[in-house]
Amino acid sequence: LNLFQFRIIIARKERQTNNPHRRNKRKVITGGIYRWPKNSNIPYEFAASDTLHFWQRETCIRWQEDGPGFDRIVFFRGSGCYSNVGKTGGRQEISIGYGCENRGIVTHEIGHSLGFWHEQSRPDRDQYIKLQSKYIASGTEGNFVKRSYLEIENMGIPFDLGSVMHYGPNAFSVDSNHTTIETVDKRYSRTIGQRYGPSFIDVKQMNRLYCNQNCAASLLACQNGGYPDPNNCQYCKCPIGLGGRICTDVQPSICGAELFATNVWQQLAYKGSRKCYWRIRANNTRIRIEIESVNFRCDITCQAYVEIKHNSAFEQTGFRIWLLFFLQICT
Repeated sequence: LNLFQFRIIIARKERQTNNPHRRNKRKVITGGIYRWPKNSNIPYEFAASDTLHFWQRETCIRWQEDGPGFDRIVFFRGSGCYSNVGKTGGRQEISIGYGCENRGIVTHEIGHSLGFWHEQSRPDRDQYIKLQSKYIASGTEGNFVKRSYLEIENMGIPFDLGSVMHYGPNAFSVDSNHTTIETVDKRYSRTIGQRYGPSFIDVKQMNRLYCNQNCAASLLACQNGGYPDPNNCQYCKCPIGLGGRICTDVQPSICGAELFATNVWQQLAYKGSRKCYWRIRANNTRIRIEIESVNFRCDITCQAYVEIKHNSAFEQTGFRIWLLFFLQICT
């Protein structure tokens, strides 16, 4: 079980307000700014619903609210974020406690219920991460157990440091100043633990687990780690940054492009909040990239960043840069 490290301290004033035995002098809040517009629909968001729609859009998995049969997934407000791994039968509960409503966290727990272990539990993890056992809080060691190949089937899909199923650097640490998980390649230290949403590999593995037969007869030759879309076998699902029918093109964006490295420096620049995808090609030579300045908001794990994929494994998440004023990369 993955218990999310989160506590809510209710102030005394709020506790009194929520006390059912306390006499309230007012039932309706004063001030028009606190009221929703009359005679109009009120927009709402339900994190679990949004996440279920994501899995349905990206895979062949279909959900049915209050469907027939006894086996079902039940979301409830528990004391944290946790789920069993795989189908258990009967009413299978997923706890979405206070502070767990983030789409990535809900996706993480649904991933467990559909059969995903934590990414850092894979048998091949030692090639990618190192545990700092001395900083793991007592009683939480079970969250870091490395599973055997008898328990985990990788299905031919590589380890992904950007998986939504991967813990962050400070997971279950004795304090916020020490990391429990370090990446072997230090450049990926801000990639692990993201809770923005499933990575390309997360979705690919889910499709391989549940939807592999949908396009079994497809002759589509997907490239660069892409695979036939189980919802439309005439097109490939492509790694982030790539597009086209068989994943040989650059993913369309308003500010990206296909570039060819030359002996003359070329400058890339952008402003504002946007997603840009560049592919830089070179003929049998290495590419040198200099990043002069980047300044995004980033805590332990980045959600705004420059991501660099520097090898041929396009399906794996690249390393993410968020705050620096000069960096040289040769790839």
